[in-house]
Amino acid sequence: MFRQEDILRLQDELTKASVMGILVRENPDIDAMAASLSLYLSLLTFSAGAKQISVCCKTPPIVELSTLVGIDKVKKTFEGGNDLTISLPYREKTIEKISYNILEDRINLLIRAGEKGLHFEPTDIVYTRNTASLNLLFAVGINQVSSIEEFTPQVSVTIDNSSSHEQFGTIVLVDPSASSISELMAYLISKLSLPIDIDIAQNLLSGISFATDNFQRESASPLSFEMASFLLRHGARRDGLVRKPSRAMFSEFGN
Repeated sequence: MFRQEDILRLQDELTKASVMGILVRENPDIDAMAASLSLYLSLLTFSAGAKQISVCCKTPPIVELSTLVGIDKVKKTFEGGNDLTISLPYREKTIEKISYNILEDRINLLIRAGEKGLHFEPTDIVYTRNTASLNLLFAVGINQVSSIEEFTPQVSVTIDNSSSHEQFGTIVLVDPSASSISELMAYLISKLSLPIDIDIAQNLLSGISFATDNFQRESASPLSFEMASFLLRHGARRDGLVRKPSRAMFSEFGN
C-alpha cells in the first residue's frame, strides 16, 4: 500500500498548489475515468473554488462513461494550455516590425525586414504548443513516462495498479496488488481526509465493480471489499452501478 511519507508529502502539496490537473490515460475504461472524476470532484470541494482544477483526457470518452458524474467536465487540454508560440532567429536590426492581417479564414504574420535584412529560412521557424502551468499533476492509470513528457508540473503524482508501471513521478502511488484504480483512489481520498459525497462514492463503486466484474473475479482484492464497504457507508448504491460495456463499445479505439 502507499507509504505514509508519500501521503504526508501529498497533503502538503495539495495545500500549496493553486493550479492542479488530472490527466486520465488515453481510451480510459470505467475504472480509470471513475477514479479520475472522483478525485476531480473531491478536490473541487476541498478547494472551495480557491484553486484552479481541471481534468483532461486526450481521447474522447465512450458512451458507456456518460453516466459517471462529472464526465461533462473532461477536456482535451488543460486550461491555459492551448497557446502557440512561433519562434524565429533574431539579430539586432534584422527585424523592423511584426504585424498581422486576417484574410478570410487565415491570419498572416508580416515580418518587415530591418536595415540588415532577414537572414533565416522558413525551416528555421519553430512552432511550440504551450502547455498549462501546473503546480500539481495527477497521472491516473498512466504507466509510461512518455505520456506526460509534454507537461512540466512542479510536482507529479502517479496513481495506478499496473505491474508494468515505469515508476515515474515525484510521488509514486502504485500498487499492482490492487484490482482497480478506483479502490486505490478511494483509499487515497480516505487517507488524505478529502471530501467524499454520494456522487464521488457512486463513481468509485462503479469503477471497482467494473474492474472486478461485480466482485466475481479472483483478482478482487481485500481492498476492493474494504473500499466498497467504505463507499456504501457514504451513500453509494449497488443498484446504481455502471454496467460493463461490451467489447464492441471499445472498437473505435482499437481495444
